[in-house]
Amino acid sequence: MSRMDSQEEVKNDVENLFLQNIHLIIPKVVRQACASLGHYPDQAEIDDYVQEINELLLEDNRRVLRSFHHRSKPETYLYTIARRRIIHRLRRRSGIKKLDDMRPDSSIFIVQPDQEKKLLAKEMEAILWEAFSELTERERKLLSLWLQERSIEEIAKEMGVKKRSVSRRIIAVTEKLRRIIGLA
Repeated sequence: MSRMDSQEEVKNDVENLFLQNIHLIIPKVVRQACASLGHYPDQAEIDDYVQEINELLLEDNRRVLRSFHHRSKPETYLYTIARRRIIHRLRRRSGIKKLDDMRPDSSIFIVQPDQEKKLLAKEMEAILWEAFSELTERERKLLSLWLQERSIEEIAKEMGVKKRSVSRRIIAVTEKLRRIIGLA
């Protein structure tokens, strides 16, 4: 046996071992890729995707499989393949080639109520973090303890102030936040 034959055998053994291990990873990766696209297929469709990816890895004398050069994790490599395959299939199913091909009055461009709520929540979170950063360290600590639902006694002890002043300080900090945010 020549050295070239021996190297080819080792390469085939590595590919076979890789295939055996990768076969266990594919269903998980397909689910992750679907979720990232906001597509939640049933088990039969997931099985179809898994089968397609297995076929893709083995076709043309394992051309796609040989393109993996171990520069990334097998999961990352498979995720990219799965995501592309799923996008391709979804586009084929819907008949849409590109976003540019869609009519501007298409319902995909309409912001759905859940999306709007998420966007508003994200915007409010950013505003609150900005306002929170403008508070002094003691004000942030006081607000943090209060938001953790600590008792007035615990907050007073932690902050080193009288119990009577805790409520007054909480009111002052919340008013300051309202002014910063522009709600006052």
